[in-house]
Amino acid sequence: MKFFFKQHDTKRTLVLGLILLSLLALMSGLSQVVQASPRRVFLVAWNQIERRYIEPQPSTRLVNDAIRGMFEGYHDKIPDETVGTLLVPTDVAPNLKRDLGSVDRAVRLLRERLGKDFNQTKHYHDAITVMVAGLTLDGTRDYYSGYMRPEAAREFQEQLENRYEGVGILIEFKNDELIVVRPIEGSPAYVAGIRAGDRIVEVDGKVLESIPIRSVSDAAASIRGTRGSSVVLGINRPGITEILRFTLTREKVKDDRNVYREILAQTHGIGYIAVRGFTKDVTESFREALAYLNSQDMKGLVLDLRMNPGGLLDKAISFSEMLLPRNALITYTQGREAKDYEEYRVKGQPVYSGPLVVLVDQFSASASEIVAGAIKDNGRGRLVGQTTFGKGSVQEVIELPDRTALKLTVAKYYTPSGRCIHGTGIEPDYAVKLVRPATAETAIEPDLSPRVAAPPREATGESSATPPKEGGLQEPRWRKDTQCAAAVALLEESLQ
Repeated sequence: MKFFFKQHDTKRTLVLGLILLSLLALMSGLSQVVQASPRRVFLVAWNQIERRYIEPQPSTRLVNDAIRGMFEGYHDKIPDETVGTLLVPTDVAPNLKRDLGSVDRAVRLLRERLGKDFNQTKHYHDAITVMVAGLTLDGTRDYYSGYMRPEAAREFQEQLENRYEGVGILIEFKNDELIVVRPIEGSPAYVAGIRAGDRIVEVDGKVLESIPIRSVSDAAASIRGTRGSSVVLGINRPGITEILRFTLTREKVKDDRNVYREILAQTHGIGYIAVRGFTKDVTESFREALAYLNSQDMKGLVLDLRMNPGGLLDKAISFSEMLLPRNALITYTQGREAKDYEEYRVKGQPVYSGPLVVLVDQFSASASEIVAGAIKDNGRGRLVGQTTFGKGSVQEVIELPDRTALKLTVAKYYTPSGRCIHGTGIEPDYAVKLVRPATAETAIEPDLSPRVAAPPREATGESSATPPKEGGLQEPRWRKDTQCAAAVALLEESLQ
C-alpha cells in the first residue's frame, strides 16, 4: 500500500554514509572496505538506522540480528551453535569496532564454509533485511519499516505511479494479522469476491507464519507476481469458521481514477466526494470534483475517506489546505530528537468553506487520518462512522548506494490538538456502524469503494476496469449506507 512518507536527500545520505565508512575504515585499519560495495551498503544502512530511526535501538540487537540474517537458510551447513559464537553479549556497552568485527567474522566464516556458493551481496542484503525487521516501535514490531532490494524498490515506485502487476488488493498489518483494506474495483481479487476486513492466512497453501514476512512490503511481494501467473489466497472471514480459498490470476493493470464525485440529495444540494488515496494527482482531482459539484449548486459536502489507507504527506497537506482556513495547523511531526520537529499550516485560502461531514472507518489510515484529524480539531466539520485505523507514524525512503532502499519510520505525526493517534485512531463525532445489506446484489461495500483506485501503503495489484459513468451512487443506494445516510441527515439539518 502507499506510505505516509517523504523522500530523503540521497546525496546527503551518501555523503554522511561515506564519512562514517571512512572513520570505520580508520578504526579497523582496513581502508579498502570503503570500496567493498556490499559492505559499504550495509554500513550506510546501519548508520541510517542508528541516526534516524524514531526510537533508539540496542546496538547489540542490531548487530546480532544482522549476523543471524546472514546465516538464514544455511543451518544445514553451519550449526546454530557456531553462529552463536559470533553474537555479541546483550549486556555489554556499545562498541562500534567490536560490533563491526563480529560482522566481518561472520562473512569470513560464510566464505570458508560455503565456498563457491558464497555470495557476498546476498549475505549483506540478508543482514540488512533481518536487522530492519527487528526494529520495534512502542514495544511492538514495526511492520512499516523495511528493506527494499532493487526489484522491490522499483515496484514501490510503480505503486506510487499506480501501475504494477498483481491481484488488486490493499493490505495492512494490525495486531500481527494481515488484513485486506479493500480490493480494487475490477481487479481479480474484487471479481473473485475478496472483501475488506478479510484476513489473509495462506499464500499458495503455505500458512503465513511459515513465510518470511517481515513487513507490509514483504507481504505484498509474496502475493504479487508476473502477469498471467496465479496465486491461491487462504482467507479467514469474520463469521465464517472454515478458510476460504481464492485462486487468482495476476494482471497488469492501471486505474487512474482516485476521486469520485456525485450529487446525493439534489433538493438540498448535498455533494459527495470519495477519495481512496493520497496519490500524486489527488489535489487536482479533488479541485476538479469541487468545481463540478459547485456548478451543480452544492450547498454541503460529504467527504468519504473510508477504506483510504493513506498516501503521500505533501498531498495530504495540499488536500487539507483546500478545506481549512488560512494559517490553520494541519498536523505536526516529531522525530527522534527535539530538533526533528516540523509543523504544517495552511498557506492560502480554502477552495471550499461550506458545511462539511467526513466519513471514516477502521480502514481510514495514515494520510487520511491527517486530513480527518485536522478537520475535526479545527472545528471545520464533523466525523461520522467508526474509529480510524491508528497509523500515526511517518516513513522516509532512503536510497542506498546500490539502488536498494530503506523505508524507515522516522517520526510520528500529531493532530492539531496534540494527539498522537498511533495505535488508537481517531474517534468520530458520531459513531455509526455500516450495516451491510442481506443480499450480495445490494452489498454496500463495492458500491462505496467506488470507481476509484486506492493508493495503498502496499498493494498487490490494480484495476484495469473502465471507470464507470457518473451517477453510479444513486439515492436508493446511498440511503442503504447507514453512515452516508447519517452524514446527509446532518448536512440537511444544518442547511434548514
